[in-house]
Amino acid sequence: MRSFKRFGILLGYTVLLFAAMYAYQLFEMHVRQVAQTTFDMLPYIVHSTFAPMILGLLFGLPRMLEMQQKPGKWQIDWLKLLVLGIPFCYCATVFLSAVYIQPFFPFGFETQWLSKICGVAFGYLLLTSFTKKT
Repeated sequence: MRSFKRFGILLGYTVLLFAAMYAYQLFEMHVRQVAQTTFDMLPYIVHSTFAPMILGLLFGLPRMLEMQQKPGKWQIDWLKLLVLGIPFCYCATVFLSAVYIQPFFPFGFETQWLSKICGVAFGYLLLTSFTKKT
């Protein structure tokens, strides 16, 4: 019975993730089309920066809920957050600063695919940096 309940929860979570990714794609296409017609790129760049972070938070949600069930005191893994979080955050937000200044591109990338991957990784890292110690 427990495995059937777990199956239902994982299936619901998978449907939620796919729905979120589908909504992300639809909204990105809409914002891109608005940006092309109005020549205002700021909403598109803001969406392209922060929406992957929200997806990363959704990916980290099961681990956070699992940690919440455990007894103990919440702690932050600062080393993980600083060593991995700062570079991921920089790569995720580098295109946001491109609206106003010419940023330093550390890997010579001019497309947003790396920025989106780093955004998802940063969102996931934010939730998984919180742990409970007994």
